[in-house]
Amino acid sequence: MPRPPKRSDLGSRRVAIGMFDLFIREVDRALSIEWRRPADDVNAFDEVPCSTWFCPRNHLEARLTPEAVAVGPPEATPPELPLAIRAGSEGAAEFGFDVIDADGRDYRLKFDPPGHAGLATGAEAVAQRLFWAAGYNTPGAFVVDLGAGDLVIAAGATILHHGYEKRRFTPAELRGTLAKVARTRDGRVRAVAVATPKGIEAGAFDFKGRREDDPNDRIPHQHRRSLRANRILAAWTGAAAMSAADTQDVWVAHGGRHFVRHYFRDFSATFGASWIDLKGPWQGDERIFDFSRQVKALLLLGIYQRGWQGKRDDWEAALRDAPALGWFAGESWRAGGFRTAWPLPAYVRMTDRDGYWGAKVVTAFTDEQIRAAVSAGRFAAADAALLERVLRARRDAIGRHWLRRVTAVEQAALSRDGASLCFLDLAIDRGAVAARRVRYTLVAAGRRRWFQAQGPRSCLPLPSLRGEYEVVTIVSRVDGLLARAVHVHLAWRPAQRRFAVVGLDRDE
Repeated sequence: MPRPPKRSDLGSRRVAIGMFDLFIREVDRALSIEWRRPADDVNAFDEVPCSTWFCPRNHLEARLTPEAVAVGPPEATPPELPLAIRAGSEGAAEFGFDVIDADGRDYRLKFDPPGHAGLATGAEAVAQRLFWAAGYNTPGAFVVDLGAGDLVIAAGATILHHGYEKRRFTPAELRGTLAKVARTRDGRVRAVAVATPKGIEAGAFDFKGRREDDPNDRIPHQHRRSLRANRILAAWTGAAAMSAADTQDVWVAHGGRHFVRHYFRDFSATFGASWIDLKGPWQGDERIFDFSRQVKALLLLGIYQRGWQGKRDDWEAALRDAPALGWFAGESWRAGGFRTAWPLPAYVRMTDRDGYWGAKVVTAFTDEQIRAAVSAGRFAAADAALLERVLRARRDAIGRHWLRRVTAVEQAALSRDGASLCFLDLAIDRGAVAARRVRYTLVAAGRRRWFQAQGPRSCLPLPSLRGEYEVVTIVSRVDGLLARAVHVHLAWRPAQRRFAVVGLDRDE
């Protein structure tokens, strides 16, 4: 792209785009009677290939070291103090400062609510690394503790109150702002500095449609698996308020070319944080307006209890016992019950096949990688241990829920003699189900046979195959419940005088 696209204003319209998604687009989707549609950004092996949206970093053949996870995006570097404020904004999710560090690099500086040092800043630093390690683009975030003289006001700095009233940024404004944020035990201000990606910002991207001024944006966003299944990472990290306002398009230069790279940029409403506030027990369980549940509760005069009701005592205990983490359920959390505040068009179109892929990405994280990501939040030891435990529990819950809904065949290949089809069952390999509980139905060349799983890896004998192209269907059954089928495509290779696996697809 020789020129940058026009900057969109989606990033400044969080509530407006949320209400549009909630009412206009959901009504349109219901009246259109949409059928389940496969994602368009997948290859012949049902994987999302590397692009400006997503690039697999921690599954398939690529695996990151814990040290790389702890560092995060390698192009981002921690800020050098002092930080000079160039602009500020105050009000709801936009609370923070645009600053420049001593080396001239730009950052967005954000804070924690009083009494909860680490809540939003630690969440931002950790969740950014988890999303980046999974394969998404994030700008990088670094926790900093600011003392006297570490934060100054640049000449001409302004502050925007509640999105419309711009004033000159004065020392009094700075003191007033810092009086409303959390401090560490030694009195310093706890903050997180979010790096600004190199390039020209082009605004946020929508979760539906395409960007007309980007010729590379050829797939409608609601039909990108990389966006549909992002819902699974949002569920893992508790990003219940995810919206277009948390994204960013940047026109970048790379290898002599210019193009738009797509980022997720705001993670200060993950885990137990809700930007500069605390997350309530309803967040992640219910929409901001959930018509069916609210009407049912009204008509039944409170007899009907929504999923989050009755958890006030647990919520208060979480805030009291771990104020740096807040409400972020672990062992009691239900992976299938997660809902964002707004019905993002890509999220609501996620199929079981997309959810399986998202779970494959999440369950690829090892305990060591989770520990490395949590270390970036600079939590106290007890809080870090608790967050690690919760993330492990939610990871495993995601595996149990999503890896068993689709036949979890991976790495399919023919045996050396070509007589058997061998594969890895990811659900067994990731501990979502025991091998003794899994049986397979194999259909090939018009014949149907049944087999017991042999372990994480099984080799199932094939009938005699004829022709130049065959499709082998495998359906797993766990405790009598059928998963969605997987179809392994085989093509005859005359030079090798044998069949080869050339593709794999799953039922939606």
